[in-house]
Amino acid sequence: MDFLGVSSKEAKYVLQHADKIADFLEATTNQLEQRLLDFLIFECGIPQGFARVIIYAISGFVL
Repeated sequence: MDFLGVSSKEAKYVLQHADKIADFLEATTNQLEQRLLDFLIFECGIPQGFARVIIYAISGFVL
């Protein structure tokens, strides 16, 4: 983790809790994608199929 400027102490914590961190990030991403889908459909009036494609594109760049 030297490329992040992280010492071995921080790296130890990340490695120790990697599964929990990954689970949290996945759950958060899933919740965000669902909220974004609802927004695109109900607030913007975008059809569901198109909204899903937009979410996949956004997820690829941002999430």
